Amino acid sequence: MSSKEARLLKLNIRPLWYATPVNTDGTPDHCLLEQLLRYAIAVADCPPGRFIPYIQLHEFEALLFSDVSILTRIASGWLSAHVALAAICAAVESPEQINGLPETKPAAHLERALSHPKYRKRTHAPSAAQKIGLAKIEAKCAFFAGGLAHIRK
Repeated sequence: MSSKEARLLKLNIRPLWYATPVNTDGTPDHCLLEQLLRYAIAVADCPPGRFIPYIQLHEFEALLFSDVSILTRIASGWLSAHVALAAICAAVESPEQINGLPETKPAAHLERALSHPKYRKRTHAPSAAQKIGLAKIEAKCAFFAGGLAHIRK
């Protein structure tokens, strides 16, 4: 193990997650967490350009709510779920905010609404994300868009 790796291992930022200030919606301040990760990398003398911190706000499936009409056209039996999924989107400012309890996480919403055929993350999510496209996801999900913008620099 190199001295850089040893110094990085000594930095225990996990307690910082639990002590991180929260936003008005009760979620951890991810911008602060990303700054803490950048600091940990700098303290460990790692080249900062080799590590780009990004913490997905909630589950990946939240990003699929960026375009419910495309999502519900992935499988022919899903069209009837459009109204229910659109209502979930209408209740929040951004798909990234869809979460809460285990039964209200994005995947749980999709598993309940998309049942014929049953929604399967490994099968349906890649196809849905590709058909929705990054442009639409970025337009609806500002935090995700910010992460991609940082990578593109």
